[in-house]
Amino acid sequence: VVLGALLSDTTLAVANDYTVDAGALLISPASTSPAITTLDDNDLVWRTIASDALQGAALAYLVEKRDYQEIAVLYSNTAYGNGLFDILTRTWNDAGMTDRLDDSRFQTIVYEVEQGSLVTESLIDRATQLFSTESYRPDAIIIMGSIESQQILSALDDNYFGDLTEEEKPVWILTDGGRDPGLFGTTFDALRPRIVGTSPQEVTTPATAQFEARFEAESEIQLEVAPFADNAYDAAFLA
Repeated sequence: VVLGALLSDTTLAVANDYTVDAGALLISPASTSPAITTLDDNDLVWRTIASDALQGAALAYLVEKRDYQEIAVLYSNTAYGNGLFDILTRTWNDAGMTDRLDDSRFQTIVYEVEQGSLVTESLIDRATQLFSTESYRPDAIIIMGSIESQQILSALDDNYFGDLTEEEKPVWILTDGGRDPGLFGTTFDALRPRIVGTSPQEVTTPATAQFEARFEAESEIQLEVAPFADNAYDAAFLA
């Protein structure tokens, strides 16, 4: 049995290239791409976290509930980013909210995640073209990415929205891949009131409360800043 991986692209690649042919069980604690659900895997690939078929829909309804009118979406060209983007737009289409996808209100930037460079020059250049246009001031910017989400948020907010009043500045919406301990540090104190997001979360029960207490006592790390630690435990337990 293999426990992992974290990123959906890695889980898919390992499954397709190695574990399925080897007849080995693969259990991911964190890979959320909907593509894993339909993988031709001989029933050998599993996960202990919800599919982004759920998170993408939740994201669509979060935007609707808060009534953000102009939305920009920055998403990584990965199984994770593409999957979330597909579910987000499909949810709006299926729910009859096609006006949300109007070009005057909905702008997108798909970016590559390059080794050793979390915020690429290409992304900055395209963001400059989009956010430097005074006629386009999004109410909210969604980032569908992983560890690079923080760097993108930090780099873009000061550069393009620093001169606006707090009321004029956009809300940043992160998905679970961007839920990193660094967001809880002092660097983001001023930004935190404008950061919201979506993430799979289990219902609190006596068992989950007991796990949290034991985990924090053993590791001296708070569970809320150790993403997917509980899912990883579940994967090991099941194995």
